[in-house]
Amino acid sequence: MALNPAVTYSFEHRMHEQFCKQQGMFALHKFRQAAPGKAFEYVPMMFPLGVAYRAVHPLVRVSRHMDPNQQGSEFGSVEDANQLKHKQHTLDPLKSFMPGNRIQLGKHGEMVRLQISGYDRGQFDGWWVTEYTKLGSRTIHCLPAERLDALSGTQNLQKLQGLANFPILQRWVGVQYHPETEIESHYGEMVMSKCYDLAVFVDETHALDVDLTSTCGVSVTAALTGDVVEDPAPQQVGDRTVTLPKQNRRLLMEYRRILKNPIEYIETRPLDTNILEWHFVITGCQDPYIGGKYHGILEFPDDFPMKPPSIKMLTPSGILESELDCGEDIDWTHEFHV
Repeated sequence: MALNPAVTYSFEHRMHEQFCKQQGMFALHKFRQAAPGKAFEYVPMMFPLGVAYRAVHPLVRVSRHMDPNQQGSEFGSVEDANQLKHKQHTLDPLKSFMPGNRIQLGKHGEMVRLQISGYDRGQFDGWWVTEYTKLGSRTIHCLPAERLDALSGTQNLQKLQGLANFPILQRWVGVQYHPETEIESHYGEMVMSKCYDLAVFVDETHALDVDLTSTCGVSVTAALTGDVVEDPAPQQVGDRTVTLPKQNRRLLMEYRRILKNPIEYIETRPLDTNILEWHFVITGCQDPYIGGKYHGILEFPDDFPMKPPSIKMLTPSGILESELDCGEDIDWTHEFHV
C-alpha cells in the first residue's frame, strides 16, 4: 500500500528533504530545550500582521464570515446550505496571503481568525481563515511564510533547533491507513523533542505492502447514522468465509457522548472499520508536558463493558509505560465510561 506524499510542512516532509531516497537519524535529544523559552514557543497572536502567511496544512478553510459558525447563513434554503459542505474553499499551503486583521473568538480566546487578502490573485480578499484553535490534534493552522521557510532547505544549528522544538505536524500510521481522510485520521501536532529522543527516518520502504482489507461489514459511521444490519451475513474474503462482527452498542453510545461533549485536552475516535480499536491523543496541559502530544490506543474486548480495555501508549511520556492493562490497576465495573 502506497502512502500519500507527506504534508508539505510536516516533520516527515522535512526529513524527506534532508534524506531523499535515503535512511537517516535525527538525535532530537541533542537539540531539546533545556528550559522553557520564547525562541520556539507558539503563543496565539504572537506573529505580526502585514507579512506573508501560508496555511500549515491543506484543510485550512476560508469563509466570508469572521465567525465560522455563521457559515452558510447567506444561503436562502436548507438545500443550499447543505451543498456548502461539498463546496468549502480551502487554501493551498504553497500559496501565500496577507493578513490584515486578527480577532480572537470564544470566552477564553479558543480561536484566532485572520482576515486575508492577496491570495491567488485576490479571489478571497476580505474573507477569513482560522489561524489557531485551542483544542484538537492540530492547533496551528497558519504561520508566517518566513517561519515555515526557516525550517526547510539546507540544515544548520538554528533550523535543527526549530525543527526539534517548534510545534510541527507528524503523521502516524497504525494498523489501518485511510488516505481518503489523511489529515484527520493520521496527522497530529507535536513538539518532537518533547516526545522522542531519536527519530529514525526511512524514505522508501515496502513494509506497508500488505493486504489490510477490512473484514468488518458495518462501519462506525454507518452504525452512528442507523444504517446497520443486525445480523450481517457471512462474506467471502479470498478463499475464506468470514462471519462479520456486530457493532458494540455500548461503545457506539460512548462515542456519541464524546462527539456531543468533547473531552478537554483529549481527542479520541474509533477506527471506522473496527469499533473495538480507538486511537487517542492527549495534549499536555501541565509542566513539564505542556505542548506535548501523546498518542495511544484503546483496545476493547468483544464483551465490553463487562471487561476493561487495554491501553497502549505509543508516545513515551516518562510516566506511562508503553503498554499496560488498565484492568490490572483499576477495580473495573461495567458502569465506567470511556
